[in-house]
Amino acid sequence: PVRQGAGQLQVLKQYPGYWAEDHPEQLLPWKFPSTRRDCIKVTYRQLDKLATLAPASYLNAMITALTGFPPSVARVASYLTLNYLRPHHKRIAQQGRHLLMLTVYETRQEAHCWFMPLDQVVERHATSSESIRSGVSYNDVQLVQTYDVQTVFALHAEVFEQTS
Repeated sequence: PVRQGAGQLQVLKQYPGYWAEDHPEQLLPWKFPSTRRDCIKVTYRQLDKLATLAPASYLNAMITALTGFPPSVARVASYLTLNYLRPHHKRIAQQGRHLLMLTVYETRQEAHCWFMPLDQVVERHATSSESIRSGVSYNDVQLVQTYDVQTVFALHAEVFEQTS
């Protein structure tokens, strides 16, 4: 599908369109969860299936694009990009400015994803105790206030792993 030798940026731009055509059964139905309670849940089993179906060039390009994020976040972001974010991009953009919240629970082998509206991002940051609990930083506030809604997503990721 993506031409041989294509650069990583080209792979990231082109492959999701092929994915939607080749694997429509993998696409997540439309919903726009704006609370943790209504979140999209992604299991590690779903991530493992993606790893068997998607080409290594796409997965490696996503990992490179998300340098600095833990591998589990890159895996979930890859899954969401192919199965939810790209197929529903126009509908998501119509919802306005939001912070895509991604919480990975290593012990449970699942991730929870939802969109926090801009007003809640600002409110949670302004309330210091809420900011500490929800992890919303000043950088998150600035990012949500300025990103191009038509082309990118503002992502806040947290990873919880079992301590020994």
